[in-house]
Amino acid sequence: DTRIVEKEYKLQPNYYESEDTDNLYAYCMERSTVLIRRHGRFGMIVPVGVLGLDNSISIRKQLTKNYPLSYCSTYSVRPSKLFEGVDQRLCIYLGKKDGEDSTIYTTQYGRWNVDERPSLFSKITYQESLSHKRLNRIPQLGNKNALGILSKLEKQNQKLIKNFYSPSSVGYLMHYHRSPNYWIRAMDFEPYFKSPTKTRSNHHFRDLYFTDKYSGKVLGAILNSTLFFYWFIAIGNGRNVTGTDVEEFPVGDIKDAAMEELPKIFDRLMKEYKDNSQIRVRKDTELQEFQPGLSKPSIDEIDRALARHYGLSDEELDFIINSDVKYRMGVSALGEEE
Repeated sequence: DTRIVEKEYKLQPNYYESEDTDNLYAYCMERSTVLIRRHGRFGMIVPVGVLGLDNSISIRKQLTKNYPLSYCSTYSVRPSKLFEGVDQRLCIYLGKKDGEDSTIYTTQYGRWNVDERPSLFSKITYQESLSHKRLNRIPQLGNKNALGILSKLEKQNQKLIKNFYSPSSVGYLMHYHRSPNYWIRAMDFEPYFKSPTKTRSNHHFRDLYFTDKYSGKVLGAILNSTLFFYWFIAIGNGRNVTGTDVEEFPVGDIKDAAMEELPKIFDRLMKEYKDNSQIRVRKDTELQEFQPGLSKPSIDEIDRALARHYGLSDEELDFIINSDVKYRMGVSALGEEE
């Protein structure tokens, strides 16, 4: 009973120093692995970060060690939430105590509209998901295309995005938006922002310095791609793009013929972002709001080039281009808040 475990947690010496929801979930899950009987079953609804956050590695190891058979379904908060009033991206983690070989089945990160709720659980599908050993994460898959795509990406891990970082804060500067809803934007210009108290939106933006312009534009194109967005959704927490999500993305040889067309597409995409943007006033702050959905044809062109580079099949490319497309394009006219 998680109520008993929660009571135990509140009696811990450091409880008041670390009284946050994530610590409570981790403690409840860890204690449950000890309390459950040999052939018992386990089930908890917890933040989706249990599968893809770096600070959740220890609890992931504990769960996979104690529950050789696990089923994990994950759910977004947009456009609809799993529980009204609970603004959390959630994972339903089900585990079986007995078994010999460790097997994890996961769903694709779920999105749905309000009118789809009655069929939400009947439509989910599970796919065997091997732990991503290099990142120590559990990818959210749901089908064989997702598994195949991640496997082909990993074949290019001899060069990662971080291998093209400038060793100091000089070089080709790229800004990326770290709290996306439906699109990840990386831009070689800083968005307009005017406030009496700040010079930029520090909470949402991060800077990257690349060694040269060609590398920066190729990698900037990748960060804007649906392929990268899918990578972030599959191996991340669905909320914030972390430094690890960016720097550990495998790119391989960026001088490959398929990659050489990316700088030109990237330049066109930057122009589209500017042309389709508008200045929005919120209280005493002015900010530039973008509508990346209007640039979907250019982003698709990036993904087609990346499909050739990574050796994706036509079916896998179609899966990427159309990933969550009805939800992502549904906000194309609304913009992504800065």
